Amino acid sequence: MKTRNLTEGNIYKELISLSLPIMATSFIQMSYNLMDLFWLGRLSIESVAAAGTVGFFGWLSYAICMMLSVGAQISVADCIGKKDMDSVQKYISNAIKFALIVGFAFILLMVLFKVQIINFFNLDESVTKLAFEYYGFFVASIFFNFINPVLTGILNGQGESKIPFIINTIALGINIVLDPVLIFGFGFIKPMGIKGAALATFIAQMSACIMFMIVRFEYFKYLKEKMHLIYAKRLFDLGFPIALQECLFATFSIIMAAIIAHWGKEAIAAQKIGNQIESITWLTVGGFSVALSTFIAQNNGAKNYSRVMEGYKKGMKICVGIGIFTTIFLFTFAPQLFKLFIPDDLDTLNIGVVYLRILSLSEIFMCVEIATTGFLNGISLTKYPSINGIIFNFIRIPLSLLVMYNNLRIEWIWVIISSLVICKGISLFIVFYRKVYKNKLKYLLD
Repeated sequence: MKTRNLTEGNIYKELISLSLPIMATSFIQMSYNLMDLFWLGRLSIESVAAAGTVGFFGWLSYAICMMLSVGAQISVADCIGKKDMDSVQKYISNAIKFALIVGFAFILLMVLFKVQIINFFNLDESVTKLAFEYYGFFVASIFFNFINPVLTGILNGQGESKIPFIINTIALGINIVLDPVLIFGFGFIKPMGIKGAALATFIAQMSACIMFMIVRFEYFKYLKEKMHLIYAKRLFDLGFPIALQECLFATFSIIMAAIIAHWGKEAIAAQKIGNQIESITWLTVGGFSVALSTFIAQNNGAKNYSRVMEGYKKGMKICVGIGIFTTIFLFTFAPQLFKLFIPDDLDTLNIGVVYLRILSLSEIFMCVEIATTGFLNGISLTKYPSINGIIFNFIRIPLSLLVMYNNLRIEWIWVIISSLVICKGISLFIVFYRKVYKNKLKYLLD
């Protein structure tokens, strides 16, 4: 089994070379949604609102899968550091089996409660109709939200981050070609509208899964092994706090979407598109955080503790630099970025520009939080970032309800979101300082 040794060599070089493919892969995964929004924005604002609303449940499925993906990544990297390849195989087997089981169960629930899920948002009749059209192929594509990230997590844990990048690049190319063809029609292919966007994503994601299976077929040979509860438990213990945080964040976001709907479909569309644009930061730094956690886990497994701390310090410098750049970029070019998606709807454009500029002020603190999360995940302290995230993400809801019930302007919602991102970054760094740095790596030496 091919793996990459991260316990020696130049730290900057190792972190950057490992993280660049992961960052690129994150952007590619984001691009699936961006391509849909790009073309649907030219179809109608109602299509953007419908796809954005239903898309929250894709986010929820991905959040659940994070339990297995992150658990597998950290466990595989840790075992490679310990040179325990037998355990690596067992973690791979258990992670894939659980992904298959949970994926089928999630899709079944989505099918059974289709009407209740869409009606929860109390959307306009025209948007609701489009949401039902989008739903079918969208739900089918969710299965790959469970399988593909787990396979990506395993490969990242082995230090083989280039493989997911190549596979996802090819899949994105498929999606780029199919989106306009299926949405608007081409030649003998009739226009499918919003349904075409969902079908394009389904075909692209399925293609990625097939490529993963071809390139790493040996992973599926491990499925013959029986389930090992001790390995499954560690996957659960490591991944559950992260999955819980992501699931609750997705749930909180769904509730926030329902609150934002109070200001109309323009506000929904502006927040959806703005969130995708603003994800330039958290996907970039998030990709670096994944690389950092792999680096930390391997060196922690090898008991190379001085390299663990040096990796965090150098990783933080890179992340803060990214935060400074994206703050300036998003604030300065907010109008131009939004016009790429909503060229003609002035109301949505104005709301979105204000959203992006207010959120840009919290980018540096977001980077501090995400980098620290990567470190803590790498030493198996996944619960602290999760607790921190859950608390501050939940606080958004009661504060936003106060804004809604007092009929204040939508800008106050954006201020609340940005302020709490700042609080999250400061809070988690304090946790790191008190629990790890101040105690002279007590947790690393246990």
